[in-house]
Amino acid sequence: GETKLELDRRHLHHRIEHLEEKLKESGLTRAELFARSSINPSYGYQLLSGLRSPARDTAVQLALGLSLGVDDTQKLLRMAKLGALYPRDRRDSIILFAISNGFTLPQTNELLFSHSMNGLSK
Repeated sequence: GETKLELDRRHLHHRIEHLEEKLKESGLTRAELFARSSINPSYGYQLLSGLRSPARDTAVQLALGLSLGVDDTQKLLRMAKLGALYPRDRRDSIILFAISNGFTLPQTNELLFSHSMNGLSK
């Protein structure tokens, strides 16, 4: 059997592979992705290299930056062990609405603010 560390390492590898695959499909550079996701580039590179694990909101920012649909966003969150977006949660339901309607990160934040919710990026 695998140790917890080996399992975590394999899990991390799959998550990064999935992100890299989606990045390639998007045609964006890493720098463009970080700009679209409002993520500090040095932190972004640490995320993509597996040195850091994203917070849930950060993973959603990356999904929005990559223009992922709902299924791919949920897959990314599951792979990062961050818990899928939950339609019964008010903030999550607003984020799901934004994703399914192709909103950008700024548009998603506007929508969240208009419902008196915290935005996704600082």
